Amino acid sequence: VALMRSSSRAFDQGVRAPGYLLRSTVIKSQSATALSLASEKSERNAGSEAANKIKWHQYSRKRKSMQYRVFAAEALEQMAQELEEKHPDRFTYFPTEWGKFPDGTDNIEISGFTPHNLISGEHVLFLASFHNNDVTLSQFQVMICLLQSFVESLTVVLPYYP
Repeated sequence: VALMRSSSRAFDQGVRAPGYLLRSTVIKSQSATALSLASEKSERNAGSEAANKIKWHQYSRKRKSMQYRVFAAEALEQMAQELEEKHPDRFTYFPTEWGKFPDGTDNIEISGFTPHNLISGEHVLFLASFHNNDVTLSQFQVMICLLQSFVESLTVVLPYYP
């Protein structure tokens, strides 16, 4: 144990003056503080790891139970029907009629809105096919309509088949 001297006179007399500090006590208290901080940090890390595991479990359980309302481009209607057939608890397919008026403008009828809106507040999955500009713009119009109907989320799937 070493003493730090605040005044030489007190040290020579062997009197422990209030200005003396025990260096080992300071070091011990610093190391104890460092150890307690390290243990708190490891406890926080362990706590955050446990919290992350719980959050991931809740997220994955939520994702497994999430239900989607499915809309599809004309080219992917069969895929949408297969999704609904294989997983009826997760996917509900709403068919869309993709037509044209005699003057060439789009005549698109989206189901799920009459007699009341079944889409509002729901998660929507849109299967898109951008194989030419005409259908791409038509599908953008449908996506805008879906977004304006206050959906919870819109997920666009654009399959690519080389």
